[in-house]
Amino acid sequence: MYIPAKTTFIALAALVAVGQSGLVADASTLATKEHSSLVRRGDGTFYNMEGGYTACGEKHSDSEHYAAVAPSWFTTGNHNNDPICRKCALVKGPKGQVKVHINDICPPCARDSIDMTPAAFSQIADQADGRVSVSWEFTDC
Repeated sequence: MYIPAKTTFIALAALVAVGQSGLVADASTLATKEHSSLVRRGDGTFYNMEGGYTACGEKHSDSEHYAAVAPSWFTTGNHNNDPICRKCALVKGPKGQVKVHINDICPPCARDSIDMTPAAFSQIADQADGRVSVSWEFTDC
């Protein structure tokens, strides 16, 4: 099908105008929507963070309720100042639910999986299970 050059130019000009007018969402808007209250379903696991620094630049104990998420949740080059740092999530598993503070990165985790401290994991499953199906969503801290 033949499309005249003038028609193509007008269509491209219209797209540029819409983008500059703010009708197209920018990356920060999309990131905010990603951190909305949508329920995610994935694997829940646990890891020992005792004594080490997290991706967000903090140190915490295994007895606290903290969690790590997949690298794709981190949107800036400096993880210490990333918007995901210090957000909270409510995680539900076979044994119950727990609120965790997100402050670390889990390189092998799938997008909707979450890796928790032993204390947090123990609220939703037995540690002997190692990996369980969970649902989780962002919540107020």
